[in-house]
Amino acid sequence: MVQNFAVEFQYEVEADAVNLMEMKPATASDQSHQVMKIMLSPLLFLCVLVIISTVFGDTSVKITQFPECLTANRRTNITFYCGYPFSVHSSRIQVYWRKQGETTYLHTQEDSRKRFGVKSKGNRFFQFLDVNIQDAAVYHCELVLEGKKVGKGNGSRLIVYVPPTPLAISRMDPERNLSVFLTLVCETAEFFPENLNLTWYKNGIEITTVNTITEQRNPGQLFKAHSYLEETQPVQSGDVYTCLVSHVSLQNPGIANYTVLLPHTGVDGKLYEFAICRFALCICVILLLVIVTVDHFRITSL
Repeated sequence: MVQNFAVEFQYEVEADAVNLMEMKPATASDQSHQVMKIMLSPLLFLCVLVIISTVFGDTSVKITQFPECLTANRRTNITFYCGYPFSVHSSRIQVYWRKQGETTYLHTQEDSRKRFGVKSKGNRFFQFLDVNIQDAAVYHCELVLEGKKVGKGNGSRLIVYVPPTPLAISRMDPERNLSVFLTLVCETAEFFPENLNLTWYKNGIEITTVNTITEQRNPGQLFKAHSYLEETQPVQSGDVYTCLVSHVSLQNPGIANYTVLLPHTGVDGKLYEFAICRFALCICVILLLVIVTVDHFRITSL
């Protein structure tokens, strides 16, 4: 647009000069007016160029940010990239990053978790170490040339998750008779965002009669969930109860198991008691034989 305007403006100036040379003698005032127009035209042309450059300066450089959106779990590292035409004053260009909603650039803040660098010509990066949910935001890269912003990216969004693992299963009321009463509780670690799904299984078969409670530990921050299972059927030694959690932060569900261990009862218990009785009977028989033998030798010696 600026080039077309310059060409048209220059054409008009040249036409006025030709007309001045070819025009018939006129009054002195007319000639002075025409000469003044030709002399001021270049100055006017430069002023227009400066105005156009000032108005459209911020959009003169196209910036590409990638990825547009990035999801990461807490305490992991992420990297954003900022690309621009490498022919744009590469030796004098500066690339700065800004968190949306803040007025200062990130490089001016004291934070060892943020690193900035050059990936290749025309490509800068911003690396964020050990991210937390407070870091979730949109980040923009801006190009600055000789103290003036000449371009701004559309932004890269960071979404931070906190997984609900590891899980822990514990037994409630451990003093009660395990063979007729069993209540288990499955507890998650702190997680974010809120939505998750907890499922119970007994020996690989899903149990639907459970009670799950989700609570928010800190307002607007992390959550924690408890799921209670009350067994209404008699349990046996070796039964395996499984708590499974699904969450957007997990590629695979989190799992915790609880195996029932009962004291020896039933057939195994009776065999154990029978063995003890046989052992005691054998001891008694041996003692009786010893006593009889001793008495026999005493009587014989007399």
